[in-house]
Amino acid sequence: MKTHIIIRKGEVLESLRDAKFKVRLDDGQELRAYSSGKMRLNHIKILVGDNVTLELRDDMNIKNQVCRITRRN
Repeated sequence: MKTHIIIRKGEVLESLRDAKFKVRLDDGQELRAYSSGKMRLNHIKILVGDNVTLELRDDMNIKNQVCRITRRN
């Protein structure tokens, strides 16, 4: 079964351990996210208050999901 990717926008609320972040989506839901490999490779910093673009998989429950930050806007 192929999973589909959902692209959403959000704001970084808090920086957590191990390069993870707490992010609030545009609809008010909060979840954990990590930076993508290309962002780490190019040393792009993510700060609290940044607007970011996220990739979510549609096969998981949104509460338990860890998503990937792909772009800093």
